[in-house]
Amino acid sequence: MTLELDPVDPLVVDDESAPLETPGPWSAFVHQRFVRRFVHRKGAMVALGFLLLVVVIAIICPWIQPYDPKAQDLNNTFAGPFTHGHLLGTDNLGRDTLSRLLSSCRIAVLAASESVGVALVLGVIPGMVAGYIRGRVDWVMSRVADAIQSLPPLILAIAIVAALGPGLRNAMLALGIIFSPNFYRLTRAAVLEVREETYIEASRSIGTPMHRILRSRILPNIMPTLLV
Repeated sequence: MTLELDPVDPLVVDDESAPLETPGPWSAFVHQRFVRRFVHRKGAMVALGFLLLVVVIAIICPWIQPYDPKAQDLNNTFAGPFTHGHLLGTDNLGRDTLSRLLSSCRIAVLAASESVGVALVLGVIPGMVAGYIRGRVDWVMSRVADAIQSLPPLILAIAIVAALGPGLRNAMLALGIIFSPNFYRLTRAAVLEVREETYIEASRSIGTPMHRILRSRILPNIMPTLLV
């Protein structure tokens, strides 16, 4: 008794056993390419070094500032540099200029981080979704961005601060909301260009989820545009 088996096509692979994608090597390649291009740009490295210096100063300023930045010495106002132990002199209230300069780094870093962070969250994520999905989602998000940009920035900032209350954090939140349409439009335009590439079509054809395409395929390729 003989058993006859149907011939098996070697090109046919079971869909359940076949992996949908291998995002690791491609993502690593894109990130390595971006790092190489970034390192070879002298201007980018100088800017990165300056930002890191400012961040480090903001972190350690309580331990390196020579005087209390709020301490007043009315008998020693408008002192010149290198006088009475003040390296950069004093202001009109006798406060040490160097100490106030170092302490202001922390406020500047926190304020810039909050405003840019809010703008990135409100602009980049909706911009990626709108540029990739398009259709009604793109239309609705674009109209919201148009509505925000149509309002006077100063009036909108005052209205947001008046609704949330005074304070640096609320002011930076208002700035983030004001600048978020710019990040949205920049991200959307970059995604519209990248989504038509062959590797994006290949990822969609093998069933890659949208969130993975946005995170592993599109975001690394639009990162240089966002950084600029």
